[in-house]
Amino acid sequence: MAAFRGSVSLEMIKQHLGRLVDLPAEFFHGMPREWLFYGITVPLAISGMIRRLRDESHVMFFMFSTVALFAVVPVNMHYRYLLPLLPFYVSYVITGLEAFQISTPVPVMEKVVRKYACILPVLLVILSFGWYSVNRAHRNIRNGRVTEFGPFTPSSQEMFRFITTHTEANSRIIFFKPTVMTLMTDRQSFMIYKSEQLSRGNYLCIYMRKDAYSQLTPARAEELVRRAEAALIYENPDFRVYSLDSSRVSKTATNGPRIECDQPMP
Repeated sequence: MAAFRGSVSLEMIKQHLGRLVDLPAEFFHGMPREWLFYGITVPLAISGMIRRLRDESHVMFFMFSTVALFAVVPVNMHYRYLLPLLPFYVSYVITGLEAFQISTPVPVMEKVVRKYACILPVLLVILSFGWYSVNRAHRNIRNGRVTEFGPFTPSSQEMFRFITTHTEANSRIIFFKPTVMTLMTDRQSFMIYKSEQLSRGNYLCIYMRKDAYSQLTPARAEELVRRAEAALIYENPDFRVYSLDSSRVSKTATNGPRIECDQPMP
């Protein structure tokens, strides 16, 4: 609890709130001008919430409480954390569209214009998502269904196999995707990106590609090696595994060369 209080600050809350405002735009990933579509949905959702406030105040309390919780919890923010709120958000957007269409008596021509102004954006969203999915599927087939990233690439499988066969069953692995590490290796794992907390783990796994996040930088890991606080015991083009055990560090530094692989281990 003390560590939690120490990691919460006004600056962190400010950053998280800004991130929470930006995150919903990622639901429109793959659409042209995703920020524009996201911006259009915001006033519609607010309008829908106002119209349904009396009957669904408890739902809105849940939504705002969830956002408030994520604002103060010191975790790396990802749009999947907001997935429980997405159905409610979409529902309020639809209510906002309905309100825009039938809010006041208007001439017939304006009513028709409002109707198509509501229908066309929805159709565009559906068609854009469909085109994005078809395009991704076509690219996957064109590339021979080769996995470009994720836990099932050859380098990932090779790294997981090394950890499974070369670490103790009760080892604690520091990795930027701890759930995946535990699933693939049956080892305890957690995310750490502050070097002063490395003593909580036995091994450190660094992802070397540019899409890594919430981990020590490779340069910081190499600095630990130079200071004899870690030892590189395995590497491939995408991953490096370091031992953080003091006895193993000194032994590796004097006797044991690291394992280098660029193909899956047999």
